[in-house]
Order: sequence, then structure tokens, then C-alpha cells
Amino acid sequence: MRRTTGGRTGGKLLLAAGVLTLVNNYLPGSDHLDLAVLNTVALVAVSLGGICLVVPWDRLPLRAPLLVLVAALALLSVSGVYGGVGAYSYAVYYVVVFVWVGLTQPPGTSLWVAPSASFAYLLPFLVDSSPPETAIGSVTVAIPVCVLVGEVLSRSVSRLEDSRLALTARAEHEEAVVDALADGVLVLDARGRVRSCNAVAAGLLGTARDQLVGTVPPLEVGPPGIALHHSVGAHWVETVATELEATGERVVVLRDISRQRALDEAKDLFLATTSHELRTPLTAIKGYVHVLERRWDVIDEDRRRQALATIADRTDALVALTDHLLLGARAGASRHSGDARPFPLVEGLEATVRGFEGVSERHRLVLDAPDEPLVGLGDPSSVHHVVTQLLENAVKYSPDGGTVTVSVRREQGFAAVEVTDEGIGVPEGDEESLFTPFFQAGATNTREYGGVGLGLYIVRQLVEAQGGNVRAQNRPGGGAVVRFTVPLSAQPPCPRAGDLTALAGPRRS
Repeated sequence: MRRTTGGRTGGKLLLAAGVLTLVNNYLPGSDHLDLAVLNTVALVAVSLGGICLVVPWDRLPLRAPLLVLVAALALLSVSGVYGGVGAYSYAVYYVVVFVWVGLTQPPGTSLWVAPSASFAYLLPFLVDSSPPETAIGSVTVAIPVCVLVGEVLSRSVSRLEDSRLALTARAEHEEAVVDALADGVLVLDARGRVRSCNAVAAGLLGTARDQLVGTVPPLEVGPPGIALHHSVGAHWVETVATELEATGERVVVLRDISRQRALDEAKDLFLATTSHELRTPLTAIKGYVHVLERRWDVIDEDRRRQALATIADRTDALVALTDHLLLGARAGASRHSGDARPFPLVEGLEATVRGFEGVSERHRLVLDAPDEPLVGLGDPSSVHHVVTQLLENAVKYSPDGGTVTVSVRREQGFAAVEVTDEGIGVPEGDEESLFTPFFQAGATNTREYGGVGLGLYIVRQLVEAQGGNVRAQNRPGGGAVVRFTVPLSAQPPCPRAGDLTALAGPRRS
């Protein structure tokens, strides 16, 4: 229901009328008036006006202020009957009343108020023994004029209110649309100060909206259509401005390009690292092929075999690297088969660990598994890739050797598999970054340990594709622990031909 504050306006009018009546009572030429009656009316008007100012009109219905109208008509009648107010002065007061009705009440109110106002207008003349000859005539003119004034004002105010509400609704809609944008938006006035902004822009600039409005934005805005890149706190922000010729304002779009920039940097690092990883075996292959081609008849049989073994070894490294890159591409594009079926998890882990025995003389591999059978639900080849990658990392990042432990435990419908080593551990703060593509744990490690930074990214993709999760943390006393989960199946395993054979294939470190 619509509410009104019109009673407050009526209270102000009553106060003003009361004060003006008191002043008028003591002006020259007021000797014909009944001052006692008019002073009483004035004081009542002032009192009612004061009461109206403290009434909570906004909590009352729209028509509630008409009580003020009743009081005003009653005071006018009393002053007309006993105060000796002239007919034409009397009419002026009614115009004021209807102006108030027009400003505070809906259209049509003046029409059904007219009879009451006419009665109040004529009452003093009806009880007068000798009413003025113009009394009846004046009411036929004064009241219609008052109604006309009230209706014109009421309809004008109603149209203005409808227009205001429409503009407000449109502004709120546009603000909601702008706030829903993924990009930040700033509107700058002709002086370059922020006139308005959305929540995304304030968030990218690291401040509150109310603090940003009215200030110069804390980054440079280029000419219209020119994109500029800025570092703002932890974000990289691109700004593009558009000028509004009619007002001289500029609309600036802010886009968070942190991820794009990180991917570009990762791509550059990937290309540099991959070229290095490819060049190393290719250089060895090319060197030995050149030696065999030029000196085949000179070198002895043992050196030939050694050269061919090195070529074969480096070729295997290239094939493994290529397979790694292809697996990373498939995982990143979510094109892995995701072949989910029951399989013997513990037996698969045993086969994978057994395939790593003898890979490094400095490391001892241990499998810690329960006696109960655990039936995993997923793709056994994916689990094999995951465990293989984690074992390779464990061996690679524990150059001084030590024990690498693969443990598995049942946990609420999942099997939790942990690969623990005694190596260099996880860099502080990089526990999540380890699983992003092309991540390298520091420049020194990149040079010393090699790799293209896809291993743990592939691990996460393969694990999450099967409904599990993976995380890494430091091991108390040194080393790292990488933990991933595999859903368990209530159905017995249905191994396919070659499953365990594939899991047991030897790997190179």
C-alpha cells in the first residue's frame, strides 16, 4: 500500500496559517474582527500543526492526512461564522486548502472533497441573519476554481511521480545489469573523476565503491579505443575507454587479465623448457649418429654398441616426453577416456611399484597396503599414470635417495593413496600451484631437476575425472606427501586381459 507524508505538509500549512492569522489580527484595519475568536482559531491551528509534525504519517494509509483537511475546514468555518472574515478573503484560504490536496493526494480527491468544502464555505452565510448578496455566487465560482486547481496539481504530481518511479526503476535495472557484468565499469566526468562504478571495478582496484566515487582512478586511462595494461595489487588489469561526445564523459571498461597473462607467461616458460628438454636428447642423438656415420670403420664394436645404446636411450626419452605432452593435452581438454569399472586397486599398486624397482639404486620403494581387498572404481590405466608420475616425482625430487612409500587406506567410500618421499619437499605457498600447467618450483629446481611442468597437472586432471581429489603437503621431518583418492566399488573386480600386465610395465626415471 502506498504511504504518504502529506500530513507533515498540512501541519506546516496549519502552523503558517495560525501564525499569519495572529499577525493579521493586530494589523491596522482589523478592528471589525472578533479577535478573541480568531486568536483562539490561530492557536488551535498552531497546536494542530505541531501535532501533525510529529505524527508518523509514513506508517499510515494514503488518505490519513485528510483528517488535516477536516480540521482546516472546521477552523475556516468557525473563523467565518464568528470572526467576521470577508467572503473573498475566505475564498483565498480555500484555494490554499485545495492546493494542498492537489500536492499530497491522488487524482480525483478534489472532486469528492468539493461537497464538504462547499458546505464549510456556505455555513457562515447560512447562519448569518444578513449574509452578503454575493455569498451564493462566490461559492459557485470559488469551489469549482479550487477543484480545478487541486485536480491539475494532483494529476501533474502523479505524472511526475510515475516518471520518477520509471526513471528509478530503469536506473536500478541498468545498475543491476552493469553490476552483473564480468568486467569492471567506470564512468568518468569531464574532469576525469569517477562519477559511478560497478562492484567489479571497485574490487579490481581494491577499494570500496563509495570511496572510489568522486576521486581520480588510481590507474592511467588511455585515449579512446587504446588498451593499456596495469598492475594493480595482485591483478593485471586492461583498460579501454570510450568517450561520450554529448556529455564529455568517458566510460572505462576494466578487464582482469591476470589469468591470461599467467597463461602467456606459462606458455613462454613451457616453450623454453620444452625446447630445452627436446634439445638435450636430440643433441646426444645427433652427436652419436655423426660419430657413427663418420667413424664407423674406425671405432671398435664396443663403442658402436655403446653409441647405439645411448641413441636408443635418448630416443626412449623423447618418446616418453612426447607421450607426456600428449597426455597433458588430452587431460587439459577433458578428452581422457574416463573408463570407469571395478578393478583390483591393491594389485594394481603392487604392479606399478614393482615396475619401479631397480630404477634408482639410491631409493627404496615400499608399498604399505591393508590385507583386505580394495576394489577401485575408475580407469586402472589412469591410476597407473597417476602413481607412475608421483613415483617419478618422488625419485626426481629426492636426489639424495631414501625411502619412497606408497600407502593406501580405506576412507568412507574412497581409497586414499599417499606417495611419500624424503626429498626437498613442497615450496612454502606453492601447494596449489604445483597442480597448475607448466608450473616449475623455482628457477633453480627447473635447471637442476628438469621437466616441463605438466606432471602434477595431469595427475589432478586424471584424479578429478574419476571423482577423486588430490593435494600435496610437506612431510614432518622432510620430504613431501602427495595424497589422492579413488572411489571404491561394492562390485567385484572384472579385470580385462592385460590390465595388470600394463600396470607392471617398467618405467624410466
